[in-house]
Amino acid sequence: MHTAGTLEESLECFVGKGPEFDGGLSNHGPMAVEAMVRMGQGQAALPWAVRYREKLDDALSPRWRITDTGWREALGDPKRAGDWANFFERQLNEASHQDVASHWVPRLLPGLMAAATHGAIRSFHALRSLDEEVTDLRSRELAQALGYWAARYQLLPGDPRSLGGDSPEIVAARLAELASTERHPSRITDDMRGLDAQPKFASLVAAVEPASDITAAFSALTAIGARAYVANASHDPIALVHAVTAPAAVRGMLPLLSPDQQSAALAYAWQAVAGLIATSAPSGLAPLRNASPPVTKAEIIDQAVISGDEHAIKLAEAALRENALNPNPAYFLAAIDAGIRLAPD
Repeated sequence: MHTAGTLEESLECFVGKGPEFDGGLSNHGPMAVEAMVRMGQGQAALPWAVRYREKLDDALSPRWRITDTGWREALGDPKRAGDWANFFERQLNEASHQDVASHWVPRLLPGLMAAATHGAIRSFHALRSLDEEVTDLRSRELAQALGYWAARYQLLPGDPRSLGGDSPEIVAARLAELASTERHPSRITDDMRGLDAQPKFASLVAAVEPASDITAAFSALTAIGARAYVANASHDPIALVHAVTAPAAVRGMLPLLSPDQQSAALAYAWQAVAGLIATSAPSGLAPLRNASPPVTKAEIIDQAVISGDEHAIKLAEAALRENALNPNPAYFLAAIDAGIRLAPD
């Protein structure tokens, strides 16, 4: 259960700070503190936020006004992150967060890979906090999150809504064959641009069978992401954390969407996970369906917070959330591995 004061104090640490640092790394601060408070670790959120904020760049100031009719020309321009945040602040001053998100999330979903999916993940955490309590800080955080998503909007090759007849699990195994076994120092967004040179990617993304049950399909997708992480954690753990946290975040925004928009949301979530597997999961998926979770919920939370790593914290919260909906040992295995592997030496 959230305690408003703890979350508000933690979010206050990020006022005036931009969405990125160190030449393009995403600011995970607001997402991680919301996840910690959600897991009952509010006492750890503020000290963590105070430390984390020191490495963040300052926010970009607005320069040019984005309008309701001219927004498309600013889409995908990271230099206009300040303009986008200002635009969404105005939107939220005129309408509820639910109305703003219901209007804009469907527009932004095709670019789900924005900032390695962090725009969408950050938007989900902000929306969830606002559903609990509407405050100025939480509204500001949603404006920053949606603005970041719009400023880093990134399309992937192919149309995931053109569906075929194969299961996601089968297609994921084929996508893994595209991934290089060599470890690469490039960032996730750069890896995604490399998919333009992979002619098989678009056709594989479009080969997945239609989903008759959106809820079950999201559970299958996040489990695939967790299994990809477990099988490839020694190869590229950071990238594959997002194969769980991104589709879990999109699932969390489904109540804002119409049935047709929910189907599209699933398609774009699948495309994002497919991109992560095709670039970072050469070993495919771990066969964990009948395994037993080696740890408890409490141990996962403790290890994530002890690690202090933002990715481990967010993965732990998302894994617990997904496991509550559809128990699968892959979630716990991925979360505990990240809490140990990503902890500083």
